[in-house]
Amino acid sequence: MTGESRIVKLGIVGLGRVGATAPPVSSPRGDVTVIRNHLDAALAVDGIAIGALIEPDRGQLDLVREANPTIAHVPGHASMSELEEGALDIIVLCTPTATRAADVARALALRPRLLLVEKPLAADCAAAEALLRMADAAGVPLRINFNRRFDGPIQRHFQAAANEPPSVLICRYNKGLLNYASHMVDLLQFWFGGIVGVQAIGAAEAGADPTVSFRCDMAAGFPVYVIGLPEVGYDQFEIDIHLPHGRVSFANNGVEKRDFAAVPDLYYPGYAHLRERQTPRDDTPTGGFVEYYRAVVAAMGRDAPLPGCTGLEALANLRVLEAVQASLAAGGSAIALQPDI
Repeated sequence: MTGESRIVKLGIVGLGRVGATAPPVSSPRGDVTVIRNHLDAALAVDGIAIGALIEPDRGQLDLVREANPTIAHVPGHASMSELEEGALDIIVLCTPTATRAADVARALALRPRLLLVEKPLAADCAAAEALLRMADAAGVPLRINFNRRFDGPIQRHFQAAANEPPSVLICRYNKGLLNYASHMVDLLQFWFGGIVGVQAIGAAEAGADPTVSFRCDMAAGFPVYVIGLPEVGYDQFEIDIHLPHGRVSFANNGVEKRDFAAVPDLYYPGYAHLRERQTPRDDTPTGGFVEYYRAVVAAMGRDAPLPGCTGLEALANLRVLEAVQASLAAGGSAIALQPDI
């Protein structure tokens, strides 16, 4: 494929919230609307055509079609086994982690040019390694949807203050290691490189996907303290990047982006204090879906390397999360890691 004349055919497996039904979200000022599901994001990008919708629940398939009249003609299937090899350029798996191995095997048999999987890649490292071997044997590129990598406002705000290395990061999250913490670890690895050690802090809530506090030691030479807040009745995904002369903050799931500078004698003589820079505030809701599909179409048009979190990067992510749980089980012992990326 040369140029961008060929239409990329995309199929979505699983038409739940992230696959097709999560509603768009508007900024507080109403000046920006962000798409937060794969179907609407793909429909918003030139060069993509929806080639198939795969959903075993016929009622759910009908509801999605009714909400999107432009896809009334798109073939609907109960299973990927009804599709022919080579029918789709991109297959997006929005199915539960519990069925991941079988779903990946069926998708790889169709030989797409890209298999995009919702996070996490798998429930544990052993299962993830098996999936990577399957994808490698099939010769199909695998990517995992950590959408914040492609969220334009988040990345621009980070880059604007990335001229000096951080001293320490303080992060807060809830809703589980494999859920919110996996997004946090992905951003740490994407922004700063490998993680060389972890140590669990305190106890953890019970459950299949616990919320655990932990420390990460970055290969770049600074610590990150990730505070799990399982008991609070509000959403937590927040990052404070403490720089030698300021702070960059992402609050309320990364929506509220703030930049602070150290100012001498702001409140007390002889002390420096933080004051928010006089720049327009950006409260754009977290997205990244549309930006990712635009990047994929552009890369396919140039036969360039495909963007996104690779399988090896997702495996490194899982190794960090597994090490956190191992540290917790060992009473908070520090665990060394090899920086995979």
